Amino acid sequence: MVDDDPLIRRFIARALTGAGYDVIQAESAEQAVSLLTGDGASFAFMLSDVGLPGASGPELVEQARKLVAGLPTLLMSAMGKQWLVRRGILPRDSELLQKPFRIVDLLARLEQLFGDLPEP
Repeated sequence: MVDDDPLIRRFIARALTGAGYDVIQAESAEQAVSLLTGDGASFAFMLSDVGLPGASGPELVEQARKLVAGLPTLLMSAMGKQWLVRRGILPRDSELLQKPFRIVDLLARLEQLFGDLPEP
């Protein structure tokens, strides 16, 4: 889970952990790439903010998929998808969850995109 805002990062990580996910947190694209190439942890999917320091969320997705083939991803942003697509920030086929969102909506979207939730 990648977000540069520590409050948002901790809040989402706590909610995902409570839902049974093992969560690894990163505050930047650079840190996320380091974690992906790091200690051999396996990743079921990546959740990332669009606006990150350094590389953007979509740029991170591109890098991550080179490191972990076919890594499912979900991006988050306070901006709407159409706005991001029109400005060339987000590829049209990207999955986006608009902020603010309720945790129940995040969990439902993860289940929809990536399959059943883990057993708590």
